[in-house]
Amino acid sequence: RLLVNLPCWMKTTGLARVYTVDFEARHDINRRIKSIVELGRSATAEAQSGLVKALRDEDKDVRQEAASAVGYLGSSATAEAQSGLVKALRDEDKDVRQEAASAVGYLGSSATAEA
Repeated sequence: RLLVNLPCWMKTTGLARVYTVDFEARHDINRRIKSIVELGRSATAEAQSGLVKALRDEDKDVRQEAASAVGYLGSSATAEAQSGLVKALRDEDKDVRQEAASAVGYLGSSATAEA
């Protein structure tokens, strides 16, 4: 279980909540995907670690959403998140690979060079 506090700018926009990402809650895929979206918006190092974990999830929809969320981070993605996204380029699912390829383009030159 990973608890993430949203940054101050989100608190001022009414998004002041603590999002819990529970990757063991396999029964509620919609909640897991919503949490991944919020982690991507958060952009903290702790949130990005959660996204890296989601990139290795057994559910392809979770991996695909995580790839998109890492791309959303752009140049603020940590090296760990960038590396996880590059690994997702070799995912077994073609939709995950496509999302990862699209997302790598938003990360900047360091991730593109690694890919």
